[in-house]
Amino acid sequence: MHNRSDLDTTKRAIRAIEIAEYYSRNEYKQDDIPKMNPIVFGILYDRDTRRARITERLRHRLENGMIDEVKNLIDSGISHENLEYYGLEYKFLSWYLSGKISYNELFTQLNTAIHRFSKRQMTWFRKMEKGGIKIHWIDGKLGMEEKIAIIQNEVQKKRS
Repeated sequence: MHNRSDLDTTKRAIRAIEIAEYYSRNEYKQDDIPKMNPIVFGILYDRDTRRARITERLRHRLENGMIDEVKNLIDSGISHENLEYYGLEYKFLSWYLSGKISYNELFTQLNTAIHRFSKRQMTWFRKMEKGGIKIHWIDGKLGMEEKIAIIQNEVQKKRS
């Protein structure tokens, strides 16, 4: 099969079988895919700033409807088990709404999990760079107009 993760759900497993059957009857030509030469941009903050922004964003989201959003999903019939599958926030909010953890535990544990995920993302970006992909890092503290100007400049250089 093309992707082992397609076995996580019945729907994905069925789709993986359909794709495998298609390729067993049809020739796959790798050279049909045009060569891409992407420009990769990333917004970069120092670690302390990144951590502060993550924590503040989580606090803001919890105070501005994220809990109600998940409660509404549960009330509409989505099970806690299904919610836990869909990501960090859903998993921890499901635990909170089912009484497994307190609000303080929700905030602390979810905040820690998001910080860990952020660290893994930065490791992934370093791996991309080591693999030869150039990332044009833009200082996150710059204003939006400055960020856009940097991107436009890089795109223009690429076209030249």
